[in-house]
Amino acid sequence: MFQHSKTFTAGAAVVKGRFVKLSSGNVIHCTADTDAILGVAKDSAPSGALVDIALVGAVDVEASAALTVGGPVATDTNGRAKDAETGDIVAGIATEAGVAASGGAYSYVEVILDIHKLALA
Repeated sequence: MFQHSKTFTAGAAVVKGRFVKLSSGNVIHCTADTDAILGVAKDSAPSGALVDIALVGAVDVEASAALTVGGPVATDTNGRAKDAETGDIVAGIATEAGVAASGGAYSYVEVILDIHKLALA
């Protein structure tokens, strides 16, 4: 499985498998579907700790709901994957459907991160 990652400092607590963005040179969870997605946290980390971020390639992402296989993926307000809608920044393509959250537990799905991360028209 190809993947390119880089280490950053967490600007707030970061959870493994969630989309992150840059904030003052540090990474924090994405909080809007229009955020400039940097990548996905490969591990959980407290604020101020170093954390590896997958930038491109195949990575497991925590999903907020079932995803469309082969469809574009964006972030929700908690950094979890969701099917992209018009105007969302597309992080990549889902290769698995996953399942909807149940009892507070979220599934992880493989997403191929795209280097471009452009808005869905």
